[in-house]
Amino acid sequence: MVGASVAGTSHVAVGQACQDDHAAEIVSAGGDTVALLAVADGAGSAAASRFGARTAVDAALRALRAAFERDGRAGLCTDWLRDAVADARASVYQAADQYGHVPQEYSCTLLLAVVAPQRTLAAHVGDGAIVVEDDALRVLSFPEQGEYANVTRFLVDSDALDAVRVCDHGPVRRIALLTDGLQALALDYATATAFSPFFDPIFSHVERTNDAREETDAQLAGWLDSPAVNERTDDDKTLLIAVRTVA
Repeated sequence: MVGASVAGTSHVAVGQACQDDHAAEIVSAGGDTVALLAVADGAGSAAASRFGARTAVDAALRALRAAFERDGRAGLCTDWLRDAVADARASVYQAADQYGHVPQEYSCTLLLAVVAPQRTLAAHVGDGAIVVEDDALRVLSFPEQGEYANVTRFLVDSDALDAVRVCDHGPVRRIALLTDGLQALALDYATATAFSPFFDPIFSHVERTNDAREETDAQLAGWLDSPAVNERTDDDKTLLIAVRTVA
């Protein structure tokens, strides 16, 4: 697994920290193993959105980990994902109340995935995308809004739990979660597909590398902050990748 969140050049120019966040872990229980992935994108217009993103990611992973430890891989179901989104939303509301803020100041999107040997489940609120590769590269969950729209759904919205999109897919070899800062580079809006020249080199590098996680994370962060990327997007950007390797 490799992941990085990098501040966009427009945010750096005004002294604003990166408002994206991500987390991932591999968990084992009862001889079963799954990968848990979470990404959140704080709303640029919300004062405390980076704290909302961090809170949402932590709470969602905590809920998914607890579900796996309780039910095992045999109990894997879409309810895990819906419950994790609900827990993340409740945690964001609690954090806002604790610090005397309105929940809208913690506005963020949320993307979740549970990758098991035979199934891949995902949940999605807002923009960003989840891309997988099994027999072909495909978008498991597309952004809720269009390429140029600047309005999307957030986790704190009143209808967020009703609008969460949940996917139940088969086994995958590669998966990537990304925030909207990378959509223009990674997605083909005309065909609603993933852009393979963006994903193939990154997936292949992660599969081949023998570097430690910290090194590959740093390499990814450096690439996300490179001129080649910054010329295409000035927004915060997060890319979280997991690949299945065969010994």
